[in-house]
Amino acid sequence: MSPAQPITQDRIYREIKAKIVSGKFGITDKLEAPTLARFHDASATPVREALFRLVGEGLVQSAPNGGFQIQPLTRDSIKDMYSLTQTLLLVSLSHAGRELEPPLPVTLARNVIEGGTAADNVEALFQGVFRMAGNRMIVETGARLNDRLSPVRRIEAHIFKDIDAERGMLFRLLQEQDYGTLRRAIHAYHRRRIAKVPQLLTELTMQAFP
Repeated sequence: MSPAQPITQDRIYREIKAKIVSGKFGITDKLEAPTLARFHDASATPVREALFRLVGEGLVQSAPNGGFQIQPLTRDSIKDMYSLTQTLLLVSLSHAGRELEPPLPVTLARNVIEGGTAADNVEALFQGVFRMAGNRMIVETGARLNDRLSPVRRIEAHIFKDIDAERGMLFRLLQEQDYGTLRRAIHAYHRRRIAKVPQLLTELTMQAFP
């Protein structure tokens, strides 16, 4: 039997982040360091270090009482993140044609989770497009936007019933390198979501307060 994996700040960070991104923490949840320390069987110090790291990534914020809470998602912030994601995707596509190493289809095949959700696969596709810009800041900013929007994307299927077909179309256009049509599809993809932000936020709030 292999020994248990040691409790480290990095492991705690990854586990808390995974719960935030997957929506297992509600959008208004408080994150109490002592409670999380007990859950992870660790001292409060590595938990606080992990939480401050997540503050730096925009997933957590310091609470007025000195604690921590999930970074709130509001109508304006969701609209802004959808809009910025679209802008970065279109900028990245303007560099279409440059050779990537490894090639983009290989990267997509590695990143797309077999049997994964539409959110997982769209995020993998978008990260592939961000790489086309050849700009590290775009890739890093795109990854953070994916993390922040992930809880929203996981409830999009409650609003959009054709989400699987839409995702399949985006993958096909990218792999066929039909960048003109893909640009229009990306614009339409984000326009319809921005229009439905009030309903998406209502769904998120209902999950936070069942």
